[in-house]
Formats: sequence, structure tokens, C-alpha cells
Amino acid sequence: MKADSKAKSPDSTTTSKDLKSPTAETRPSTPDSRTTGNAATSATSAPPAEKRTQITSAIKQEKVEEVTNVNFNLSIGTAVPAGVRYHPMPARIVEIYPEWRGYDFILVHGNYIILRPRTHEIVYIIEG
Repeated sequence: MKADSKAKSPDSTTTSKDLKSPTAETRPSTPDSRTTGNAATSATSAPPAEKRTQITSAIKQEKVEEVTNVNFNLSIGTAVPAGVRYHPMPARIVEIYPEWRGYDFILVHGNYIILRPRTHEIVYIIEG
């Protein structure tokens, strides 16, 4: 009978190995980190719908010179060349949407193009 008890003990160790094998606890943390990153990057791009109308009417009151020599794409993510004359974001618009503090803008073909500071990457386009 002692031989039978020794034979059963290796079976119990294989059972404990089976208990250690579930590693699903680490899987849920990976998607969470991706979701947080995506939310953070899109936060400052576009103002909420209720503020867009206020911003549009406020920026249209600005008297700025229109950019005529456009040799770049007018799409989100495009960096505007350094030779273009940028205008600082008006205080009235920063009051409405503080996330654009320090941003610049230009007027191209009747559209107001909002630019990220330093990189002058297009982040939003207001149709004029």
C-alpha cells in the first residue's frame, strides 16, 4: 500500500501544475492601457459640439490676412510650412475652449485652420 501512496503523490503535483497554468489575469490589463492612450490623444483635437458654434462666430470676427500661396495639404495632421504667417489664437476663443491656449491659426480659402503650438500641425478646420 505504501507503493500506491507514492504513486498518488506525483499525480497531486501534476494537479498543482494545472492550477498554476491559468495566466488570464495578466490579459485584461493590456487592452486598458491602449484605451487610455487613445482617449488622451484625441482630447484636445476638436471642441465639443456645443462650443463649435461659439468658436466659429468668434473666429469669423477676426480680421486676418488670408494665406494665398498654399503648397501643403489642408487636412488634419499636416504640418504647415514655417514660411506661412501664423496668427495667435484670440483670447475670446481661448475663453470658450481653453484647450487651445497657445495655439495658432491661419485663414486659407475661407477656412480657419487651427494649428498645434511649435509643430504647427493642423488639428482642426473651421469651414468659413
